Amino acid sequence: MTRRILAVLVLAMTLGGAGSQGEEMWKMTIHKGPITEEHFLAEIDSLTFHAIDTLICDPGYGNCDGDTATGCETHLDTDLNNCGACGHICDLPHTLIHICSQGECLVSTCDTGYGNCNGIDEDGCEADLLTDVYNCGTCGHNCTVLPRAATTFCEYGICQISTCDAGWGDCDDDPTNGCERDLSSDENNCGTCGHVCDLPHTSAHDCVLGECQVSTCDAHYADCNANHVDGCESCLGDVTNTENDCFTAIDMGSVCGDEGMDFQTQAGRGSKWYTVEVEECNGLGTVDLSVAIVLSSPDGADYDLRTYLGACESDEQWATGGVEDCIEYGWTDLWGQADGKMVYIEVYHESGSACGDYTLTVVGNTTCQ
Repeated sequence: MTRRILAVLVLAMTLGGAGSQGEEMWKMTIHKGPITEEHFLAEIDSLTFHAIDTLICDPGYGNCDGDTATGCETHLDTDLNNCGACGHICDLPHTLIHICSQGECLVSTCDTGYGNCNGIDEDGCEADLLTDVYNCGTCGHNCTVLPRAATTFCEYGICQISTCDAGWGDCDDDPTNGCERDLSSDENNCGTCGHVCDLPHTSAHDCVLGECQVSTCDAHYADCNANHVDGCESCLGDVTNTENDCFTAIDMGSVCGDEGMDFQTQAGRGSKWYTVEVEECNGLGTVDLSVAIVLSSPDGADYDLRTYLGACESDEQWATGGVEDCIEYGWTDLWGQADGKMVYIEVYHESGSACGDYTLTVVGNTTCQ
């Protein structure tokens, strides 16, 4: 709507003097200074009153083209190029589509990769969704709250983990669940991701403070050096897997089988073979010969005895199950011939992973007590 005001400013003054008919002197804003009566009367017939047109627009409208003929043609509440005021163009940062509502520029659609995450239209789409760690991919997707992640970053709109909290690891390469593995106790990720506890000759493991440790050794094996790196390194068991057998036995020496009670003793660990010669020491008489073989197992391990007399696989005896096992032999002293014999002894590891030594004692001229 246009309101037109005819603005002609006229100031009337009465001209004084004798016999005056009320002559007047006029002052108009379009003329500077007073005019005389004669000049006024001469010009009055041709005087054109000048109109000064002023446009006062309704609220929300503006004469933005400067042409009074078109009136207040612009709707300032909705015009993107004249939003709120003539010449105010809506050009918010990183904004693809704008709207002008009630004279304010607002975000309609952001440029690709940006978001209006603070809800403030004045700064447009302020958040870079490809790199903003607090608005990664979408507004409000906060990378800093990933479980047990110490430092994070946003890359191409996806949260990534830089470092985990101490003792934790992102072992599945899935940042959505953060640093999901406890590296101090996870046997498949012990100390570092992918470090599986698989120690030699070990049937069960533990991960303690990020280091693999032996929990249970395989049968007939023991961790005797207390070095977890090489697992259960000591073989206590099956002698068929060693170079020591009945024919390559360890020589313990000899004992008298028919007088005195001399003995030979041997400490050892693991299954082994030994030999002891039982001699006929009393050559003058016919005293029978005897020998006792005694095995004492250490705490935490069970060793058993198997013996042969005279030759491997001859006159076999077994002693099992006790903390102390004993096998005895006795034979007749025949007149006029040497009656000494060789005893072949197998110390066999039955069970247990203790690393203590057993004690093997061979006593001549006696029996098991």
